[in-house]
Order: sequence, then structure tokens, then C-alpha cells
Amino acid sequence: MSETWRIWSDAGPRDSVLVQFLREEGVRVQWQPPDELRGVEWASDIQQVVSMLIATGTAAAVKTAIDRFRQRYKDAHVSAEIDTAKPEDKAQAESRDETCTANGG
Repeated sequence: MSETWRIWSDAGPRDSVLVQFLREEGVRVQWQPPDELRGVEWASDIQQVVSMLIATGTAAAVKTAIDRFRQRYKDAHVSAEIDTAKPEDKAQAESRDETCTANGG
């Protein structure tokens, strides 16, 4: 059964490999790569970047992709959980996000 997942990763630029592995397993992924911070003076102060991906697929497919990723990048931390928010809750959150963006907040 296909479910929606929230997946967190601290692998930074290697997150694109995780996305690739998920897609190879038939998982649909919504993801925006982090902005490139080369040449930004304060960027060296950043200790860690954590990415969140929204994925839709079976538990077996998500697990297989994450296991492959962990096998390749042993120092990366990845976690996944089923997104239990109800569709109406998601619609309200998206509406709230759009309002904040429109108001500059």
C-alpha cells in the first residue's frame, strides 16, 4: 500500500542521490535542493543542513532506497515516518503558508 512519508536527511549535497534511489524504487518525491551558499561570507558558520523530502510509495520501497543510501554514505543520517496529517489539515497548513508568504512573513 502506498503511503506518504516525511524523510529527513543531513547528507547535504548527497541528498540528490537519496532522491535518485527513491525514484528508482518507484517512489514519487517532492524535493527542493538547498540553495548553493558558495561565496557567502556567513555560510562557513553553518554546521549542518537538514533536508526534508515528501515521498509517496510503499514502506518496502522507501526502506530499500534508504538502506541503499546508508550503505553508500555510512556517515549520513536519514529518518522516515509516515505522514499522518489528514488531507484537510494539510490544506489548512498550505493556506496558512501561502498567507505568510504573501504577507512577507
